[in-house]
Amino acid sequence: MKRRTEAQWQALFSEFEESGMTAQAFCQKRGLCAKYFGRKRKQLREKKEAASGLSFARVTVPARGEGDMMELYLGDRLRLRMPTTISAHWLAGLVRQLGG
Repeated sequence: MKRRTEAQWQALFSEFEESGMTAQAFCQKRGLCAKYFGRKRKQLREKKEAASGLSFARVTVPARGEGDMMELYLGDRLRLRMPTTISAHWLAGLVRQLGG
């Protein structure tokens, strides 16, 4: 197996995204293992998100009949309960401000 730098992998991922091909077809054409390609892509995406401070927050939307409320957990330190009618843009801004 050929060793590639992170920059070479990023170039491959960019080429893949522009190709319009499925990951399987792209990997077959390039002689790459599709499973390793997917794993490496996920690994580098997570590394990039960690470096930029981006992460996902767990959101719980109660079942119908429990009110139209949702709960947002930001790690172990913060829990917010708010109506589901809240603006997604407002909520995204709040999460950005709370995150750092």
